[in-house]
Amino acid sequence: MKIKTFHKIILSLFLFVCISSISYAQDLIRPDTAMTVILNSPRVKYEESFRQAEVDIYLVRESNMWHLWENATFQMIFKTLDSSEIDYSKFDVEIDASTSEVITFRNGAPAYSFYAKILHDSQRPDMSRVLLRVLGPDEAIYSKLFESNLELKLCTVILKAKDMSTTLPPVSVEWKEFKGDKVYFQSTAYTYIDSVNTAPDYAVVKDNEDHIEIGWLTKFKENIFPPPPMVPEFEVEYTGNLNSICRYSTLSEYDNAGFVIKRGEWREFYRDDNIEERNAKYDAIPDSVFNVVVGDYRMPEYNSRMRGLIYSHSGKKYVPIPDTLDHRMVNYVYRLYYEKASEQYLDPPLLYPLATRNLLTPNGVITQATASPNPCSERSIIKYTVDDDVYLTCEVFDQNGASVKKLSDDVNGLLDKTYVPRGVYYAVFDAPELAAQGLYDVYFIAYPVNDKSVEISTANVKIQLIRGYSNY
Repeated sequence: MKIKTFHKIILSLFLFVCISSISYAQDLIRPDTAMTVILNSPRVKYEESFRQAEVDIYLVRESNMWHLWENATFQMIFKTLDSSEIDYSKFDVEIDASTSEVITFRNGAPAYSFYAKILHDSQRPDMSRVLLRVLGPDEAIYSKLFESNLELKLCTVILKAKDMSTTLPPVSVEWKEFKGDKVYFQSTAYTYIDSVNTAPDYAVVKDNEDHIEIGWLTKFKENIFPPPPMVPEFEVEYTGNLNSICRYSTLSEYDNAGFVIKRGEWREFYRDDNIEERNAKYDAIPDSVFNVVVGDYRMPEYNSRMRGLIYSHSGKKYVPIPDTLDHRMVNYVYRLYYEKASEQYLDPPLLYPLATRNLLTPNGVITQATASPNPCSERSIIKYTVDDDVYLTCEVFDQNGASVKKLSDDVNGLLDKTYVPRGVYYAVFDAPELAAQGLYDVYFIAYPVNDKSVEISTANVKIQLIRGYSNY
């Protein structure tokens, strides 16, 4: 449809003012490179609730042969981390033009329209692709005027995974141009104004405002990928009764299918005050030492808890993984691995180590037992610590070796082969009214809960009883 004469005059004057200082010679640039189309590599957002890849498209006017951009048809293919094309049947496509710098408006409505579709052929998957069409206004007065060498954002193409089973994300994009002798149509065009533009030799201009195809160069921009899984936290804690728990979190993830935790035994216990130096020594332990699988994302019972984010600039705090140990007084070492999503087809799989930590299991002993006040006249409080769950007896003997009484603590009551979880407690020593002054022995006898190979462990506290004694 022709523009009105009034609009044509205004448009011509406007373009003349904007470009009056520019030469229109066609030989400034070849007609097939009159535009640059910039494709950003996909920004992949693989989270627990959604998975998608976003590609920004920019246009740049490189020639004075045109000024008003009109329309385009682009056909693209997307590839995964292993350079194979995605399975298009697992994705939907949509366009985000909310930040477009090309869109103009007519009567409050956008003058450009966008259309995108996944063309998937189940019989010929090699012919599948993503189609993008942009249609401009009928009247040139509403077409976008491009300044020379200025990047203008056209839109964002978004591929959304239909379900969470989609693993490898799209990380690169290309034009779908050829398949054998088949050529896929790609085109972009400008609006010709006879009093302003010079028509290229290859074009036959029928009338003013005709749409003329422009050749273009493609420029690919690489996004900055996050590094492999950055693990700020990997800790192993003894929780008692020959049980432990592994905690870990990430700051970012790239090409991460999931995690694996393995355990082994290491003869040497490093006591370096510098934590980084100590961890570096444990990191140097050969992988062959880690022969027990604590958790593996490929196992059904761990998949939901240890599956990686595939690709994410942000990380995640993962659900702790429990472990059951075999022996006491052993220096266990744990190693956290990850498997690359792009290498899941390998058999056997390759695992990449991320961090190593150690855990020295206690021997079920009482590590502290002290009385205060000591000496005392009537009462003394005994603070004691057990490093593991035990059955505990606390018995008082006089200086003749005779049993006087059994004591109670503040939590577990009477300590007579009583189950006591690992922790810190306070037992009360009350001297009987008729008790003689002198030295009393308070014996703690610990029986390990589930490891009969360990002998009974004991601790002894001597309390001096002096009638009328004052600490002040």
